[in-house]
Amino acid sequence: MENQFFEEMEHTADLDIIESKHVLELLSISEEFIKFISNNSKYDKHTIMNFLQKIFPLMYLKGSLIPKIIPANEEADERFVTEEEYQGLYVELKEKFSGNCDDGHCDCGDEADKIAEDLCDIYQDLKDFHTLYSKQLLASQECAIRNVREWFIQRWGIHLAQLLVVFHNCIYHIGHTHEEEE
Repeated sequence: MENQFFEEMEHTADLDIIESKHVLELLSISEEFIKFISNNSKYDKHTIMNFLQKIFPLMYLKGSLIPKIIPANEEADERFVTEEEYQGLYVELKEKFSGNCDDGHCDCGDEADKIAEDLCDIYQDLKDFHTLYSKQLLASQECAIRNVREWFIQRWGIHLAQLLVVFHNCIYHIGHTHEEEE
């Protein structure tokens, strides 16, 4: 099948990229992550870690498959997550990860600050991507795709990989000696 193109003034946009399977799947997964993190107060720490342990590999895979695109109109680029929203979420998550899980394990202690910050960074990048793409304007969608790919490479992909190790160790009690468990 030939590439589908959409003419917008003097710019030719490749709809195969804008509406690609990988972009649409990352959009869907991002929405699930955004909703879950936005509602983190409904869940205990263990539930949050279990959910993220399962969704992070898929998010990473889909992020790594986002195609490169050069937006025609940089003026369509926007950020949506406010400093107040970021800080409010950060405080909630830091408090959540500061204590033990209900089973007495998983004291993130000194790592609570880093976990909260990394989760907020991922949230901000994916919510900004999701919101900008959802504007249904070609220029906005191009910027959203370009941004989420660059942010994946620079920030949220790295945070996913690092947090997955932390959550894996907590969920499976790696790093705890037998005496600590008794």
